Amino acid sequence: MIHLIRDNRKVYCTAIMKRLEDYNYRHERYNFNFSLAIGLSSDGIDLRGFDSFKRQTDEFIILEEHLCCVVLDGSDTEDAIKATSNIQTQFETNYFNKKLFVVVTSSHDYDNKVSMLNSLFDILEYAITHDMDSMILDKSQMILHDH
Repeated sequence: MIHLIRDNRKVYCTAIMKRLEDYNYRHERYNFNFSLAIGLSSDGIDLRGFDSFKRQTDEFIILEEHLCCVVLDGSDTEDAIKATSNIQTQFETNYFNKKLFVVVTSSHDYDNKVSMLNSLFDILEYAITHDMDSMILDKSQMILHDH
């Protein structure tokens, strides 16, 4: 699973970046934040149907059937964690005892979308490597876990 992420990371980042143009513009011009959440089902469960649990203002990006990204409009990290927890709860309700890795990043914490996306996938790789599937992870939790 980690190899799939590493091997296709550039393709995934390119797909997400194409969808971030409007969000990035509003962030740079008006300081209007957005966040990214990515979910990966290690058991190969199809996540495409979970787009109905996102907020109406958010955008669901399918990278693979078991790997999806959500652009959370107008949110910082805390808001992203709250919004993403709704999707995670639905997953846990439908697939009890199956693994779902979820990580978030917020434009508030990064200088540009490239560093934000790189961090998103770094945190996802960290979550997979450390088998941290029962939480929504952001960069601050990753740092806390190492110490």
